[in-house]
Amino acid sequence: MRYFVFGLVLIFIFCVVGCSFRVEDGVGRKYALIYGISDYEEIRDLVFPVNDALEVRDALVRMGYSCILRTNSEAKKENIFDDVRYLSREVSGRDTVIIYFAGHGESRDGVEYIIPWDGRTNFSNFISTEELNKYISEVRSDKVLLIFDYCFSGSFVAKNLGRFVITGCDRGEYAFEDNILRHGVFTYFLLKGLESEKSDLDGNGILRCLLKNSKIETSETSFRNI
Repeated sequence: MRYFVFGLVLIFIFCVVGCSFRVEDGVGRKYALIYGISDYEEIRDLVFPVNDALEVRDALVRMGYSCILRTNSEAKKENIFDDVRYLSREVSGRDTVIIYFAGHGESRDGVEYIIPWDGRTNFSNFISTEELNKYISEVRSDKVLLIFDYCFSGSFVAKNLGRFVITGCDRGEYAFEDNILRHGVFTYFLLKGLESEKSDLDGNGILRCLLKNSKIETSETSFRNI
């Protein structure tokens, strides 16, 4: 057996997910873009990102979010950018936005990428962190939360005021999915935080879950890197 210690399996989850992220009734709308890719067109397939995306969608719907969910072939580069452009047209400064992505990530020559469904082995159609950040910067909301569960996702640094980022690993690190948990490891704990009343530590309606130095006992072959 192996023990895996996660010192950075975060997660601040506010009533959306964050102190200043709280949305009072009647103030602003709540939007979410949710992507999960298990079955890639060309890149090696994964097992649990679609399941992760579906459960994240369900959790956010219960919290009052209007969600766009795209899985597998629907989560291609063009659609992802079209969705963000839609938000840039629809969202106002009072609205709250969450963008979640579970799938492959890659790093090459100091540049990190999200891999959409139609990403190629020659890196064409990959989405660099700089390119994605450029599109997201056009969303006018002051309350944008990015939740990324893919390898090297810690490289994504939101440079715009009001953008919060939660990632499944640090820059240069791998994210993992697990046969026992039947989720990406990061998303498993994210969902636990969203679903558990224990995440509301002080009973004030703001959910906060800080999973620090969490220890998981699992088999040697249980984890697969994303």
